[in-house]
Parts: sequence; C-alpha cells; structure tokens
Amino acid sequence: MSKDFKEIYRRGRVYDFTGKYESTGPMERYYQQRKLKSIFMILRKILRERPCLILDLGAGDGTILDLANNVSTKLFPVGLELSKDHCITLREKGYNPIISDVEYIPIRSEVAEVVFFLDVIEHLRSPSRVLPDIFRILKNGGNCLISTPNKFGIYEYKELVYVGSHSIDIINMIRGRSRSNFPYHIKLYSLKELLNILESYGFHREYVTTVGFCLPFLGNIKFFAQLLSVDVFKSNMLKKVLQMLERKIQVLNFLIILLCEKNA
Repeated sequence: MSKDFKEIYRRGRVYDFTGKYESTGPMERYYQQRKLKSIFMILRKILRERPCLILDLGAGDGTILDLANNVSTKLFPVGLELSKDHCITLREKGYNPIISDVEYIPIRSEVAEVVFFLDVIEHLRSPSRVLPDIFRILKNGGNCLISTPNKFGIYEYKELVYVGSHSIDIINMIRGRSRSNFPYHIKLYSLKELLNILESYGFHREYVTTVGFCLPFLGNIKFFAQLLSVDVFKSNMLKKVLQMLERKIQVLNFLIILLCEKNA
C-alpha cells in the first residue's frame, strides 16, 4: 500500500477511495447492488446462529458488517480500519473498531471464524504481508471472503465505459500508468492469478463467482439518457440483458468474489 494512499486516507478523504454504497448515480448504484447481493448470499451460507468472531479488514463504514448482522445475531464483529472517521462510525454502530493498517494486524492467532478481505488487495503492492496474517488469525476450517476488481472487467476501465471523456487514460492504461479513475488500484488480478496466490498461502477454494457485466459506451448511453430525463437503469430489459451476459461472459465481469477455507 503506497504512502500517498495511506496519508490521504488518514486525512479523511476516505470516500475518494471507498465510495458510497448509497450512490445516487443509477449505473453506479446498480453495480453496487449486484456486489452486495452476491456477498449477502455467501454470508447466508457461511454464517450460522452460533458465536462467531468476524474480522473485517478495511471495514470502511461497516456496510458489510451490517449485512453480516442481518444474517446472524450471534456475531462478535471487529472492524480494522485506517480511517479514524470510519472507526467512529463503526463504534457508533456497536462494532469493535481497531485503528490499524491491514499490513500490521494486531490480533492473536487462531481467534477468528471468518475474515473479510473485501476490495483491499488491489491497493497493495503485494499480498505477501497480509495473507499469511489472515491465515494465522483464522481458526482451522475458518473462512476468508475476498473480493477485488477483475483485471479484465470492463467496469473497472471507466475510459471504456465513458468513451471520449477520459481519452488520455486509454494511453495510460496501455502503458500501465496511473489513471484518473481508480488511481490507487495498484495491482489488479485475474481469477486464475488470485486463485494461484491463495493456494500458495495454504487456502483451499470453497466458492468462486464474478458479477457485474458492463458494456462499453454504457456510460455514454446513460449520460445522453439523463439529458432526456430518462433513467435507463429502470429498464428491466437492460438489467436482464446485463445479467444474462454476466452469466455467459464471466471473464469480463467487474468483480471477483472468492470464498476460501484455511486448511491446517
């Protein structure tokens, strides 16, 4: 994780990086909802009505812990966060915040049943300082839920979604340079690359999915529709087409969601 990212994040501009799940933009809200729905379905499979310590690395304002609490009432939720503002929000929600960097996790070994590592790995130069700690913290048979933007996902490359509005970013994308969209996404992974990394650290794959198919020019269509006061994302036909393509062309979906298990 770069020093620039950490410093700006600490200064309170957290939503420059974490986004807002209550986004008013119809397209952004659609993809956020696809993500949250998929995560919620997985939580329903792994959380049971029994005492369970959950550690959320990079917990943000606690949105995912909120989802977990809707599944089970017997959780002990801990949110590790670099932002003091988010830690205040976590405490107000009744969660247990720890102010810390994900690369330095001050938690004992083999205490957590579940670890969330959602939309964080793309901000790290290497996962080598975090994945061994996650393995250490989990109990045997415990689960780690990971999500990250797909290296090949169209939605990640807004210069293709809003063609013409970020032309220079197409050149920067090809040259591997920082882009105006998601400038602190340091490293992206394909599904195969992510699976290989997790297996190398001793994790066993339990469940894998990708969600959120996006069409090139979709942002342009949305923009012109807004000029005509038309919300294209209220169209059930468009949603059905996107979700059909999501199932058929999974390699281009914007988000990878992976559940893995610690094997001793």
